[in-house]
Amino acid sequence: MNPIIAWLLKDVLLPLTPVICGTAVRYINYGELEFELTELSFSMAVLFMIQIKSIGKKAATSTDHSLIEGLMNSAIVAIIICLLVFTVSVGQKIETDNSMRNLIDIFVVELKKGTTVIKLKQAIENYKIFKNSGQSDRLKIFMYALTIVSIPLAGVFKFYYKLED
Repeated sequence: MNPIIAWLLKDVLLPLTPVICGTAVRYINYGELEFELTELSFSMAVLFMIQIKSIGKKAATSTDHSLIEGLMNSAIVAIIICLLVFTVSVGQKIETDNSMRNLIDIFVVELKKGTTVIKLKQAIENYKIFKNSGQSDRLKIFMYALTIVSIPLAGVFKFYYKLED
């Protein structure tokens, strides 16, 4: 098999499987083509964990210890960044879910009081503003940029530095 295709399947497609499957399920069920930040950040961490495994195999045969140390440190930093983004995005998701539960509780109370539909619409708009906060958007853009950089970087690790499988 062509080494580039084998690399794409093993080192790129395999870690991105949760992102691809989750996006497909959301698209089929809701018609939304959006990547889940938690899936993407964790998948990128897995991608770099695979790179660490390859770097470790290269370390056994390499005499260039500073190169191996630099590659290893780069991969570890990338894993830490990806896991931090994962942790923050999980926290935001929990906060959004709690907000949704609170919104439902408010709806139930307000409906029992006989509140008008206009007030309920305002509560929904407030929820949408909270859910789509700028911080979440900035985190997504950062993770998308990190992903765009990570996949070619993994290719550089594999082919330029001749890492083993």
